[in-house]
Amino acid sequence: MISPAIFTGMKYRIFTAALSIYLFAHTALAQQVYKWVDESGKMHFSDKPFNKDAEAITIKQQPRLGGTGTSSTAPKTRKPHSMDKTLDAYSDRRRLKQQQQAKQEAEAAKQQQLQHKCESSRNYLAHTEGKRLYDVNDKGERVYLNDAEIDAERAKLQSEINKYCR
Repeated sequence: MISPAIFTGMKYRIFTAALSIYLFAHTALAQQVYKWVDESGKMHFSDKPFNKDAEAITIKQQPRLGGTGTSSTAPKTRKPHSMDKTLDAYSDRRRLKQQQQAKQEAEAAKQQQLQHKCESSRNYLAHTEGKRLYDVNDKGERVYLNDAEIDAERAKLQSEINKYCR
């Protein structure tokens, strides 16, 4: 038996609130619905009977929103951890593709730089054939190279061509 001390002050309000929640939850789980068919053969549902032919149906649990109810017609959802794995796989694939693309771009830039050095060395070597070569000193005067210096310059250009032109 419940003691009378429980019905005083704050304890009374807590007890009343708990009892109200219990009763409300209990009535929410089992609801009465009426079903009937009109003259045109269309089926209707309502919480109040429309006529004497209305059939009472008891709904024990309302279906939940989002497909997580107990109904067998509810769509099946994927588990969150499997979606996370799928997203991680897509992220990994995207990251790998970006890394490969960056590597290809770096390789293309390196090849372009080598091609430029190759062409420059070939053009300068072709320019040195049959001509006298010179340097410009601090006074702005031309200082012509002797045959040994010209041969050394051409050998240097040929080694650059061998290095950069493949």
